Amino acid sequence: MRVDSQEIAGQARNDEASFKTNLFFVNTIMTNTAILLLGANLGNEKILFAQVRTLCEQRIGSIAAQSKLYTSKAWGFEHENLFYNQVLVVHTQKNAHETLQECLTIENELGRVRSQSVGYEARVIDVDIEYFNSDVIETPDLQVPHPLLHEREFALLPLCEIIPDFVHPVLGKTQRELLTHCQKILFAHNGNT
Repeated sequence: MRVDSQEIAGQARNDEASFKTNLFFVNTIMTNTAILLLGANLGNEKILFAQVRTLCEQRIGSIAAQSKLYTSKAWGFEHENLFYNQVLVVHTQKNAHETLQECLTIENELGRVRSQSVGYEARVIDVDIEYFNSDVIETPDLQVPHPLLHEREFALLPLCEIIPDFVHPVLGKTQRELLTHCQKILFAHNGNT
């Protein structure tokens, strides 16, 4: 029996890439993986994000990875301040709804006040669940994956940094593919051809 060393090397590379992609979705006994997106454009975002990370560790679970900070213009409304965003990968014993409640509590404790107005607005802090394992959740208070994630470059950039090959459970595309498609739409929308 002849063994092809190139075939073995190729398989090893594929296994390594698969391992790295799945590293953040390791399901030990009863552990879930929550992918959180932090966003803010009021106050000192770096301090706020550090506080969110500390509170996440205390209340939700261990942070397995975090992206660098990204900045972008406001999305869906006009505001003079740039938004800062960061993705956290959190391993938790909590279910998705418990995780959501903790995220809302953290937002409230750090000064987020939700207005009754319709639409987007500036905020001190926002903690969204982008993904929860590979689950698809549609309840009145929680939609996972985040329903507008594929339209938001500010979410896809940090997701691509950490989990580029993770497949969106509804759209069937990797984060990289979603980002490429999103950027093409943004490019065309801005009058470019």
